[in-house]
Amino acid sequence: MSEVMKKIKACSYEMGDDCRCKRYKCFESVSLEERKRILKDFNNLCDYNRQNEYLGGLITIVPVKQRRNTKDDDEANFHTASYTYRVRCYVEGKLQDVHVCYKAFLAIHGISNRRVQTLKRKLTFSGVVGDDKRGKHDNRPHKLSVETKTEVFDYIKALKGRKSHYSPKDSSKVYLPEELNIKKLHRMYIYYIMSENPDNLVGYTTFREIFEQNFNISFGYPRKDTCSTCDLQKSEISLLERQIATCTEIETIMRLKKRS
Repeated sequence: MSEVMKKIKACSYEMGDDCRCKRYKCFESVSLEERKRILKDFNNLCDYNRQNEYLGGLITIVPVKQRRNTKDDDEANFHTASYTYRVRCYVEGKLQDVHVCYKAFLAIHGISNRRVQTLKRKLTFSGVVGDDKRGKHDNRPHKLSVETKTEVFDYIKALKGRKSHYSPKDSSKVYLPEELNIKKLHRMYIYYIMSENPDNLVGYTTFREIFEQNFNISFGYPRKDTCSTCDLQKSEISLLERQIATCTEIETIMRLKKRS
């Protein structure tokens, strides 16, 4: 996942459903206004690692004091700790920590079970949540090679487009015909690369990210690139063509064709 997409995702969590907890009555203890504020502040962090630090501060590890198991000790799978969860909200005008159940903790922050389980493991074994290492290591077998990325760049740069007649001279924006789009360009790229270097294919998502993040290209020419005289002539030609197509009298057809 690109850094841009990660940031977008980190700013767009949505609240989950009511936990219907009978112990804490979480969605009653934390008002709707406060739940919305908590989620808004969480989204405004806009950084996965900062969000994890915030969430880690709301999780408390409680050592297990008593274990009960009918199996022998060498067969039993004992939990070394249990966890409690809190949210910080205003109650009667005062900011305080309010205990909530696990489901409410997920729902209020709009996060997944997997994310919190990962945080709990890190807190249990190291005491800190640490930074997100996804995509940061050097042993990714599917990492895009420099050669493959260069081929995609060269292919896109070779596309024949045109600049706007009325845009600033230093503008680098290029316009391709409106019949094209990124998906069609990717299919054309696949067809081209299959005959040149089939081992260097890239998927549509990767192709689109390279296209959008590194090139200033749009589809369809700006309306301001056509003058009023040209637009009038095109509309008149279009009208005549429609009249010829619907006319049945030969003399009228011949007259319209001379005008066109």
